[in-house]
Order: sequence, then structure tokens, then C-alpha cells
Amino acid sequence: MVPLHQSRFLLLTLPMLFLTGVLLESGCRRPAADVAPPGNPPAAPTAQTLASEGTVKALAEFNDNDGNLDLWLGRAGQDLLLLGDGKGKFTQAPAQPEAGGEHLTTCARLADLDSDGDLDLLAMRIKAGSVPPDQTQAATGCRVFNNNLDGTFADLAPAHGLALADLPVSAVVHDDFDNDRDIDMVVLSPSSQPLCWENFRVGRYRLLDAKASKLDVTRAISATTGNPFKTGNRDLLVFAGKELVLYHNRGRWEFQRDTEFSTKHGALGGTGGQFVDIDNDGDLDIVIADAHRRDGSRGPALLLNDWPNTRFVDAADVDPGNSLGRWSCDGDAVCVAADFNGD
Repeated sequence: MVPLHQSRFLLLTLPMLFLTGVLLESGCRRPAADVAPPGNPPAAPTAQTLASEGTVKALAEFNDNDGNLDLWLGRAGQDLLLLGDGKGKFTQAPAQPEAGGEHLTTCARLADLDSDGDLDLLAMRIKAGSVPPDQTQAATGCRVFNNNLDGTFADLAPAHGLALADLPVSAVVHDDFDNDRDIDMVVLSPSSQPLCWENFRVGRYRLLDAKASKLDVTRAISATTGNPFKTGNRDLLVFAGKELVLYHNRGRWEFQRDTEFSTKHGALGGTGGQFVDIDNDGDLDIVIADAHRRDGSRGPALLLNDWPNTRFVDAADVDPGNSLGRWSCDGDAVCVAADFNGD
């Protein structure tokens, strides 16, 4: 852990997507001194259009092998696959997974679920309501569009146990949770405890409930994965609004809640965040986009990894003047922390 002031980062809000460290999206207010000087940002209308049309988004190089990031845009109605030109402009793909749509996608993901080397498209849906959904909103069938690489898509959700027609889904997080070199998933819902999807490839799978996995959190909104304590297993950090929960992956699909973490940091809650080495010391830290801070305000919070001690320390305690503490939010927010300018 190094002093936070040695780490360079900047927070900006949409439509300013030319970020250098942490992107915060939603109703967050920033100090005037933290605004980046004018430069050459991408055209604002593109960012505004994508932000206004979509409810959820997933970025990855899809199937056109041009090296540019493409966009899978979850919406109310028809979801859209948009192809990027590498310069910030996106156009609709000639062939779309579905011709139309009448429901609301709450979570869009791009992942190679069938281990065939290309990305498939996930659309987790409810009939109508808000994003993230609450436990009162009605579920509807989700979709997993298999990428056939010829402009056509097949819905594999029913065959893979992922239609989930009776489960409103707030988010899914995918990773190799059992170290067998394929993509597994944890499905989060506001109305039940997490559901684990274990991938056996070639169309075979297993579903594990909370009794089997020990993932006992309720009303989860989002999650992220990482290996902060270098165990070789992917741990799970769950955001549940008023609660933040860290689960250690003990292998064989059994997770253990970190009770010390819950005692010290659980009340920070939040709806989104990520693992990231924010202080460049080789260890994964935690950025929370919209924490419930001890002074009663809401906004970004940073937990620093105290490796080799297996614990996190609140940056507000070791560096009270850090930049993140000067930001505040009126409500929910999401963030992305990364090296956006290559330095």
C-alpha cells in the first residue's frame, strides 16, 4: 500500500468520455478544480445518444475481427449490437440478434459461454420497471444469443438453464470460478439469493443455489470479481445497496463471507464498483462508486489493500484529503477505473 497522493486519477461525468483514471456516471457532483481542461474529447452527441438510448451496456471486440471495441446495448424494447470504428463512432450491425423486443434488459453481457472462441450476447430481462429491478417487478425470459459468425444468432438460454423466466435478474458476473478454463456465472436477483451457473461446456451445466455455494446475501444489485489476496481463486464482491459483502472463493464452488470485512466496511454499501490497483503497488484495491460514507454523504470511496495482511483499509483513514472524498452523489452511480491515457 502506497500513499494515495502518489496515484494519479481523475473523475469525470458523462458525456466526457476521454477519461484518465476513474469514470463516474449518474448524478454525481465534482469539485470545479477536478474538471479536466479542454482538449480533444470524443464528440458529445455520440456519448449522449448512447447514454440516453440504452439502459445497460457491454463493450468488447465482438466478431468482426477489426480490433475495435463493439457495443452490446441493452434497452427497453429491441436491444442493439453496435460496431465501433475505433474512433468513438458506433453503427448498427447489419444483422441483429432479434428483430424486435417488448421487454426491458436489465443486464447486458458479452462472454464466450460455449468456449468456441467468439463472444456470445447475454440479455437478462424483466417485463417492465426500473434498472436495477426491485423484488416486485415481474420477470420474463432471458436470452443467450450464440454467435454463429455468419450474421445469425441462436438463443441458447433454455438449453443452458438461463431462461430464468421466473427470476428478475439485476446482474450477472462471469469468470472462471472453478479454475477449469471456461466461463462460469453468478446470477444476482433482488428477489432471491445468488444463483451459480457452473459451465461443463458442450451444452452441459449445473445450477447451484445459496445453500450449496454459501452466497447468502439478499437483494444484490451488482458484483465484481478479483483475486485480491493472491490465492489463485476468484473472489466475489457483492454490492447490495446498503450492504457491501466480500466472499472468499474456497474452491469447489464454496464461498465464505469475510466477516471482518463486513464489520469494518459492510455499511459502505453501494450499487457498483470494482477491484483495481489504484495505487500501483501490485495489489488489487476496491473502488466503490456510490458508498454510504460515515459522514452521512454518499459518493466514491476507496478501500486500499493492506497486503500481505489480508484486509482492506479505508483510504479516508490513511489519506483524509484524497480526491475521491471530495465527490458526492445524489443517488446511485457506476464507475470505471482504468489507465485511460496509457501512462
